[in-house]
Amino acid sequence: KDPSKSLHTLEETVNKSDFIFLSVPTPSNPDGSMHLGILESALQDIQLVNKRKNNIILIRSTITPGTTTKLCKKFKKLNIVFNPEFLTERSAKFDFINQSRFILGGRKRNTARVAELYKWRFGDSVPCIESNFETAEMVKYMNNCFFATKVSFMNEMKQIADKVNIDWDLAAIRASQSSWKDEWITILFSIPLVLSFCGDWGREIVANGFTALAGMPDWYQYSLGAVVAASLGTKGVAK
Repeated sequence: KDPSKSLHTLEETVNKSDFIFLSVPTPSNPDGSMHLGILESALQDIQLVNKRKNNIILIRSTITPGTTTKLCKKFKKLNIVFNPEFLTERSAKFDFINQSRFILGGRKRNTARVAELYKWRFGDSVPCIESNFETAEMVKYMNNCFFATKVSFMNEMKQIADKVNIDWDLAAIRASQSSWKDEWITILFSIPLVLSFCGDWGREIVANGFTALAGMPDWYQYSLGAVVAASLGTKGVAK
């Protein structure tokens, strides 16, 4: 919007772009709810100047499951894909070009085009996971909540360490070794629990998942149990 900070107007940018990355804050309101005013204002500005029917708006902001569906109903002239970013402020550029996966939520015809864009830029080394809006939103929300939980936990441990004779630097290093095992197993078991609180669609996903697992051959179930048991340090496995 500020001519002094841009080489092109918003109208030029929107109508000459096939893909528009929208990364704006979604801060918390005083009551803890998510403030969507900045995001909705940006979408409104884009919709007012957009003259194309085939460009795609990639929402990168953190939003709760169900939000993008509501935004699509409000901004019907826009093709929206939820494509959350997994970046840190300190190394955002490095994180963007070294992502482990791209999460794409939306209509298949739109997510497929975005997947083609990423594959053109990054090749087939980084998987593009296409889903509906709610699943993509949940992936991002779960990641944020999990990282916040880790920060809170470590802050609590640091306060305890400050009260007694503990070498915090040594304790933190040793505690973090091989922590990837705990992290992936925690995420694995958290997914069904979180989905079960997401309404009928979430519970349906969980039910279908367990039904599919029950239908798998014994060797697969034993193998899965062995992997989980190994991560937990258990020596025995039973179906």
